[in-house]
Amino acid sequence: MGKKSTWDMTVYCSHPDYRRSPARYKIAAAWTGGDYSELKTYGFADDDCVLDVFRAAAARLTRFRSCEGETVGELRIYRLDTERSDLKLEPAIDVERRVQERLHLLTDKVG
Repeated sequence: MGKKSTWDMTVYCSHPDYRRSPARYKIAAAWTGGDYSELKTYGFADDDCVLDVFRAAAARLTRFRSCEGETVGELRIYRLDTERSDLKLEPAIDVERRVQERLHLLTDKVG
């Protein structure tokens, strides 16, 4: 009889204060280079840290300089599913809206 694998596929949050929390979301941008496409990961988050992880990811994305033939899409929040490949992950539109609303509120308070 074969042994059942004990491989743990849990992905944890990128935020330093939440590193022990299982992530629910992948913060990523569609990336294409020649004939190859993938989601370029900028972070992992749960509901408590998604805003902070998204903001840090957006800051890193602004510093990205693409090479010839390389394209990077808009930063999105995807529902993390370890059973699916990156390109089959679904955007978490409700979470994206909530994050955008919170970002606008923060911007309005500063500006």
